[in-house]
Amino acid sequence: MTINQKIYVSIAAFVFLVAIFIAFLIYPTFSAIKKSSLELLQEKEKIALLNREASSREKTEALFRKYQQGFETIEKLFVDPDVPLELISFLENTSLNSNVQLTISSLTKRAQTGDPWSSLILELSVTGSPSNFLEFLEKVESAPFLIEVLNLTLRDTLAIMTIKVFTK
Repeated sequence: MTINQKIYVSIAAFVFLVAIFIAFLIYPTFSAIKKSSLELLQEKEKIALLNREASSREKTEALFRKYQQGFETIEKLFVDPDVPLELISFLENTSLNSNVQLTISSLTKRAQTGDPWSSLILELSVTGSPSNFLEFLEKVESAPFLIEVLNLTLRDTLAIMTIKVFTK
């Protein structure tokens, strides 16, 4: 074998060994690094998403705490339809404070299709002087409940009124 042939064989063996080295050692290492980099990037994106969600949740909780008293106040505007004791107590106390006599003739639960909430319909008979009745009516209209006067009939010292009270 001549020197040139030995050099060519040596170069060929060297290239072959380098190719095997690249194929079995370097390529798998770079593939693993690439895969790990992608996984790391995905994990960073997940962490960023979780941080945004946590921030959003904290903001929502802060808004809820900020408006919680308002929510509770709104909740109190609606009467419990099964036990409307607060409403009846309010009407009776208001009639006493206004010096009128109150009789609740009927109490009906109603779920109107046009109304966003169900309601109670009460028919009230109020006896007293017109000025006392007006005082009573003013207090009922500014009640701590959602009340709507549907019908009002006045006859001397007797007033018959139908009111709608929105329920929970």
